[in-house]
Amino acid sequence: MAGDAKLDFDLEVVLRGFTECQGNDSELKLVGYLYAFTELTRFFRMMGRVFGFVANDLQSKLNILTNLEKNSDKNRTIQSLMAHEKDINQKTGSNCVLELHWALEFIGIFMEDVASASNEAKTSEIAASAYKRTLANHHNWLVQKMAIVAVYTLPRRDTLIHMMCKQDSEEVVTLLNEVVKEIKVVCQVTETTLQEYGLGNVDSTFHMERSQSI
Repeated sequence: MAGDAKLDFDLEVVLRGFTECQGNDSELKLVGYLYAFTELTRFFRMMGRVFGFVANDLQSKLNILTNLEKNSDKNRTIQSLMAHEKDINQKTGSNCVLELHWALEFIGIFMEDVASASNEAKTSEIAASAYKRTLANHHNWLVQKMAIVAVYTLPRRDTLIHMMCKQDSEEVVTLLNEVVKEIKVVCQVTETTLQEYGLGNVDSTFHMERSQSI
């Protein structure tokens, strides 16, 4: 992350995607969900080599879900996708949603803690804590060790915001809180749906432990 050029990660894109994906009856529309996640993959790429690998893996899941959504009216929402795959004894898209859910828990906790931290706070420590509580539960030992090393290359909070985000620092804090609120809703609905179809994440903690701040 050397240099002073802003990388223009756009929190408004993430917020818009996760807000618009929420339909009636707690359904999650895939179009908005994928729109938000496409921007989030850029964030992962900015976090170092190991998280670039994670971003590539997430992008492959997004590509699969995009194709499923485009090719069938039965795949317009996360709920209808899982119901359809259950009917045809398939889990390709459902497993993609599960892995994206794990990543979203990580980014939600990271963003929430960055929003409440001081400018001098080390985002490396914030990221390491969020990683250990979420994605680390689903990575092998080697990837865990590499990821912890990778996050310690992150700068302190004010530098990270200046380098990565399109918005000014004060606007970033406001947007982070708004994004986190929507992520919590999406995580809650997704977790419920995953459990309904036998893919529940027993390690899920984000929306349950931190829901009081919504």
